[in-house]
This record gives sequence, C-alpha cells and structure tokens, in this order.
Amino acid sequence: MIRNDLPLAAPRLAPPNGGGRTRATEGEGDGYGFLDTLRVAVATVGRKGGDIPTTRATIRDVTSLSDLAERYGTTTGQLILLNKGNPSIFDLRAGDTIRVPLNRQVVTVQEGDTLRSLSRTYGIPRDQIVEANGLAGGRLPPPGSQIALVPAASYGLGTKAAASAYVADVKALEHQWNALDPSERLQKLEDAINERLAARGVPPVNLVVSGSGGGGVYDFGTHTIEVSSAVLSKDGVTSEELLDVADTVYHEGRHAEQWFDMARIHIAAGRPAADLGMPRGVIRAAREAGGIDLDTARGRFANAMYESVYGAGAAHRNATLGALNDGTTVTDAEYAAYRRLPEEADAWRVGGMILNLWYG
Repeated sequence: MIRNDLPLAAPRLAPPNGGGRTRATEGEGDGYGFLDTLRVAVATVGRKGGDIPTTRATIRDVTSLSDLAERYGTTTGQLILLNKGNPSIFDLRAGDTIRVPLNRQVVTVQEGDTLRSLSRTYGIPRDQIVEANGLAGGRLPPPGSQIALVPAASYGLGTKAAASAYVADVKALEHQWNALDPSERLQKLEDAINERLAARGVPPVNLVVSGSGGGGVYDFGTHTIEVSSAVLSKDGVTSEELLDVADTVYHEGRHAEQWFDMARIHIAAGRPAADLGMPRGVIRAAREAGGIDLDTARGRFANAMYESVYGAGAAHRNATLGALNDGTTVTDAEYAAYRRLPEEADAWRVGGMILNLWYG
C-alpha cells in the first residue's frame, strides 16, 4: 500500500546518548574477535577490497583500530581488508597513512538476518556484502556485530568526484564566511548542493533556516532542506562547525536525490503521481527523466529505498519513525532501527563521505 502521510524524510538524528558528532559506533569487540582472528579471516578470504571507494587518511594521533573504525564510519575488519598490503596496520603511529572507505555506513547484524535478507532489503548483491567485509566462508558474523554496506555502483552524490567538488566549494566558503551575512552563507551552501544535484537532473532544492538547534531535514512535500540557524548566524565559524553543516546538507541532499529516483520508479510503473506527495515541478522532472532499469545493480539499489518508503516496507518505516517522535526518550534500539532503514543507511553513508574527505 502506498503511504504518503509522513511528509518529511527522517531528520538526521543524533544518537540517544547525546554525543556531539553523530557517527556509526563500534560494538564491543566489533563482533570479529581478536586481531589475530581478523588477520586469519582476511588472509583466508583473500579479498582485495577493490570495489570499495576509498581515500587516504593520515593518522593524527596514536589510537586503536576500533577507534579508527569509529572515526571513519566502518568496521575494524574492513579497515584491515583495505590495508592488507600495509604492514604497519597493526602497529600504527602518528603520521602513518592508511586507506579508509569513502562510504560511512555500518549496520548492526540482528537475530534472523541473513546475507540474502540484507541483500534484498538494501538492494546490494550478496557477493558485494561479502567482498566489502571480507566475510570468511561467506557467512555473516553473529548478531550484535557490525558490517559495512557498500553498493555495487556509485552514482550522483555518492561518487567521489561529486563529494570532492562539494567539499572544495564549502572550504572556499570558510575563507569568505565573515564577509558574508547569514542569507549569503545559506545561498552558497544551496548553490554547492544544487550543482551536484543538477548533474543528475534533480530539480534544485531550497535551503531554509530552522530556528531549532537540531540537525537538518529534507521535506519532500516542499523539496526543501531545513538548516539550523545556529552556525549560519555565527561569525568566526570553526572548521568543525562548518563541516557539521556541510555534512548535514549533503546528507539531506542525498535524500532529495533518493526521492527523485523514487518518483521515477513510481511514475514509470504507471502509479498515480499524486500518491507521492511531491511538488509538481519534481514530478514533471521525474516523468521527463524516465524510469530506472530495475534489473541493474543501480536499479535494485534505488528500488530497495522505494519499497521502504512507498512499498512493502512502508508500515515498518512509519512505525520506526513514529517511535522516534512519540515524545519519549529515544532508546538505543529505536535509534539503531532508524539507521537500518535503507534510505537512512544510504544517506548516512553518502553524507559521511564529506567527513572522510574533509580531513583526508
């Protein structure tokens, strides 16, 4: 059944413990056991990690692999996989350089999960999940462990070229910041995200100021992204504060791209455009762009999000988001369920590229 009674994409929520930057966190022991076990697993699988988009990062301080995995939104297993040829990966020092994934998204394995069910839910081929995580024997780690989700094909805002160009634009804004008023700062951010969306034919979004101190949110009913006024109105913005805004706008911009693709899928299937609850301009552009081949890796990935929002997964999604907005404290389980929604998993993965490129 088509559900269009939730006009907002889920906001970019902070974790329930109230931590500053929101990012995927490691479970105790990461579910993979000790480092010796990881060495054996990677050697046994023999994966090269060649299909995982990466960037290089310099170690700024001595830290553990699990801390690095948390910092870069991945798992210790994937870090080791990506650095198989680096003999210092198990003895890192400040100044060392390692490969880290561009994509920042891990999900926690739950009871009943299988490679097949995860592949179907997220539209990612089973073999791709195995490859990206170096899963020995092609088996999922036990419940409570974390695995990284890497789609078989990058596109749009999910490409390194788009994310790198966006980061360059926002870093240029940092140098102009104090010479601009809040509306001009907002316009610069809007121009930066819309240049990347335009490359895929997505109509331009409008950035609007929110008086709340929370994160951003994409409203697909108006095709707008709310941005908190806290940083926009502040002179002498720090690099970390601007990064947080840049990350948020890119995350919500990915939602705009997702909903555009959902509209293309919906309209191409002959379903009523009115069910989508989107502005006429977005509907018109989606109709002109045509459908997406659902038999391709790209199509299956987009269709997984369509099914989550407008298809078989709609009831689950609405219940998950309802639990976040029932006026009670958000629990760890509720937050994890939100992060497991296909459209949220993808937006956190793509938005997180900005963080990994910012300091890379």
